[in-house]
Formats: sequence, structure tokens, C-alpha cells
Amino acid sequence: MKYIVSAENKPYFYWQLELLIESFKRHGQESNLIIGLAETDTPAVFPINMKGVDIILHQNLGQQMNYSPVNKWIAVWAAMKSGRIKPEDQFCLIDPDMVMVRPINETSECRFIAQETHMMVLDHIEENNCPIRHHLEAMNRLEFWLPIGLVYVMQWIEEAYPLRVIQWCHDLIVEQGKAVGTRWWPTEMVATNLAMVEAGHVAESRKDYCCILSDPAEANFIHYYGPLHLFDKHRWKDATGNQLLMEPINALLSIDPAASSSVEYLRGVCESYLKTIGVKQ
Repeated sequence: MKYIVSAENKPYFYWQLELLIESFKRHGQESNLIIGLAETDTPAVFPINMKGVDIILHQNLGQQMNYSPVNKWIAVWAAMKSGRIKPEDQFCLIDPDMVMVRPINETSECRFIAQETHMMVLDHIEENNCPIRHHLEAMNRLEFWLPIGLVYVMQWIEEAYPLRVIQWCHDLIVEQGKAVGTRWWPTEMVATNLAMVEAGHVAESRKDYCCILSDPAEANFIHYYGPLHLFDKHRWKDATGNQLLMEPINALLSIDPAASSSVEYLRGVCESYLKTIGVKQ
């Protein structure tokens, strides 16, 4: 299984990617990780773990669209064009603010499989000013919509598919009519699922691909974005320069491990990473 993660070339993402890679190293999976890194003005001088994995520097379409999540599908397209991902390859699409608990061993031959999530329930989507029901009705595919996202496992994906997702992202953002900087973050997942339904593919859902920080560590990935008031990664969103940020790692280590087994696991990844870079605790 190949894994693709997308981020911008910024210090805000370096510490996330370093922890993600550290979690992959725990399972001997770092050679299966592909990082799509959208170019910025930050020099491409990477910290220790990022130096040991496959990185694709690519166009920052998200910057042009004022919606960075669209870069995820530029990364997939670049991986396909470069031959890193072949049509027959099963690959998994994840976010940088995740850590691997165990590799995914997916035996289904379904082209699209993803984590079940309330964020992709139609009513919730439309409550967030992202109306899509009319699109599904126009396709006559309303009954094929599934509330899935976050972690995707895909196979036999046509090269045109990432480009269609990007077009859907653009169209949905235009429809939302929101001001720059306030666009709904999960729009990229909506676009991913719309392109899947539009192409006539039937998807499958899973409940154990990822969990949040307050859940038991019983999924393949821990997504530590929240909603848990113990940690807020956005405190470091505006960091400048190209140095590795230690503050968020120390903040994660300050969380009481008794909060959940996911917190305990994530702390273990942080402690392992500090050993990797030679920091005494």
C-alpha cells in the first residue's frame, strides 16, 4: 500500500510531517509514503525525517485558488504522472495531522473506500453553505452518496479523476460565494466524493480507518486536529522561516496520557521523534 499526504512547504507543516513519518517508521512503512509538497517562498531545507522520504515538489494551485486543500489532488496527479502511483496500485490518501497506528490491510477490490464521517452527511454539508443535492439529483445519483472522507483507499483511478476533483473544488467554491479565507475546509472531500459519484463508481465505507484524539487508539490513523480542547495546532499556523517548530511537539507531550489511549500513543510518537533528533527528555 502506498500512502500520499499533501502539505504546503511551510514550517507549520514540517512538525506534522515529521511526526507522521516517525509513526510510519515505527511500522517500517516510511518507504511507502509519498509527500506532495506545494511550493512556497520557504526554502526547501527539510528536517531529518523529511530527508528520508519521497517528496514531490509541485505547483501551489491552492495558493492561486485561496483554498489550500485542493493541493491534495495536485499531489495525487503528480504521483500518477511521475509513475509513483500506477493504475493497479492501491493507495491511501491521508492528511499531515495524522499518525499511523497500524498499516491498512484492505482486501476489498472496491475502487473507492473511505472513513465514515458525519462531515459528509448531506444535511451537514448544506448547513455549511455547500449545496450539492441539486448536483446529485441532476446526475440521478442521489442514492449513491455516502458520508465518507478523511482517509481514502483507492485503486484503478483514471488520470483524469484528480483533474475532475480539482474542477469540482473550483465550482463549489464559486457556488459558496464565501469571502477569501472563510471557505469551508471539507469542500475538497465533497468534491472528491462528487467526482466519484459522477464517474459511476460505488464506494464502501469503513469505521476504523481513523479516529480522533479523544477516541481509543483502535483505528489505522489518529487524526489529532480535534475536537479536543487539549491541543490546537492552529496556534502555529502563521509561523515563518523554515525551522522545525518544537513548541507544538512539546504541547502534545504536555497532554495527560490518561486522557485517552490515542493521546498516549501520540505522546509515544513524539518521544520517539525526540530521540531521533537527539533531544534529551
